[in-house]
This record gives sequence, C-alpha cells and structure tokens, in this order.
Amino acid sequence: AERLTQERSRDYMNARRVSKEYEAITRTLNKSAPSVPPTGLSDEQKQIETWKTYINWERSNPLKVEDPALIGRRVMFAYEQSLLCLGHHPDIWFEAALYLQDTAKILQEKGDVEI
Repeated sequence: AERLTQERSRDYMNARRVSKEYEAITRTLNKSAPSVPPTGLSDEQKQIETWKTYINWERSNPLKVEDPALIGRRVMFAYEQSLLCLGHHPDIWFEAALYLQDTAKILQEKGDVEI
C-alpha cells in the first residue's frame, strides 16, 4: 500500500508541476481573439509568439508521456486552438501540417498506424 501511495504521490506532484507551467505559459493567451488577417501589430506578434511557445511546450512532452499517439493528440490540440485565433497565418498551418506528417511517419515506423 505504501508503494502505491508513493507512486500516486509522484504522479500528483508531476501533474501539479505541469499544471503550474501550463498556467504560466498560457496566462497571456487571448483564446477568444477573432481570426482576422495578419496586421503586423505588436499585440498580434506577442500572441503569435505566445501560441508558438505553448505549442513548443506541448511538443516537449512536459507530462513525460510514453505514448507517441497521445503526445501527437496533445500537440495537435494546441495547434487547433491556436488556429482558432490565427487561422489566417499560413506559417501556423504549415507547421501543423509538418508536425502531422512527422508524427504519422513515426507512428507508421512503430507499427501503430497504417497510412
């Protein structure tokens, strides 16, 4: 029972750490911004950089998940959320497409998915 408690405690502390990191990274994201064509304003650039920081954070696998499919779903969720606000920014679309292509290749090599 003590071993199980220690294991759960470790999982809890990891989730707590990741939750705090998530809050710090996404605090300045404006998730309700409308998707408009790029204007080049400094506020827009800050949002783009913040979204990219969040996406790269998800790509770094902060939860230390071993399932590549789960990591892929988490990263694609981050891309999808960013595209709700940055739908007119082709570089985000391109990055998402490249990520999907790379992830599909990795999963295919592992035999987890057939393309």
